[in-house]
Amino acid sequence: ISLRLIADPEYRALARLARLTEGGMIWSAAGRLEGDGDGHCLLRSIDATQLVSLGDLVFTAGGDGGVPQPMLYGRVVEAELRPGAVEWHIRIEPAADLSALRTVHVLRQSINPLRMSAQ
Repeated sequence: ISLRLIADPEYRALARLARLTEGGMIWSAAGRLEGDGDGHCLLRSIDATQLVSLGDLVFTAGGDGGVPQPMLYGRVVEAELRPGAVEWHIRIEPAADLSALRTVHVLRQSINPLRMSAQ
């Protein structure tokens, strides 16, 4: 088994912005999370028309069936809309201190043999 941290420059995954308000969680745009190799991540492909603020949360985008609930990647620490840009430049601080990582839990999907034999 190999382990790739979210800040690794080869890490790629779908991610979704969210903001916690008094009324609950407000989900926003989805983009591509990439490790920057320097302990942070970049969130790419977020259209310039989207609202992005410092402190916004970034979660797994879901839809792959791997985990039933979104998991927290981290928080927006830099959000810049450069002149003429069509996408935001967004830097994410991981929710966990990756340098302090000592243990991991491996999530694997498995096929239920009872479902296979019912077909």
